[in-house]
Amino acid sequence: MAEIRCEKVSRGLRSTEKSVTVRNAVTGLQSSLRVEADFLTLDKGNYYLPVGVVQEEREQGLALIELPQEPDSGSTRLWVRIADFLEPTKVTT
Repeated sequence: MAEIRCEKVSRGLRSTEKSVTVRNAVTGLQSSLRVEADFLTLDKGNYYLPVGVVQEEREQGLALIELPQEPDSGSTRLWVRIADFLEPTKVTT
């Protein structure tokens, strides 16, 4: 499973959860969702969310991902920059 960098992370409604934001690289819109804090990876000051990679467009530097749950926008799939993965060279479909 790949891990995508969260644009913004804040406290959730409960002490055990976080509210995270991931940006769609094509539309520029943000998707926000609540996840358990233990679900996130912290690496060099950035939080990363585990996601499923559906498709890659390496020429454009994009990947279509599936979020682990439905965000506030209602769309569970969005295009993100491959460079925003925790380890971009290891992203595969």
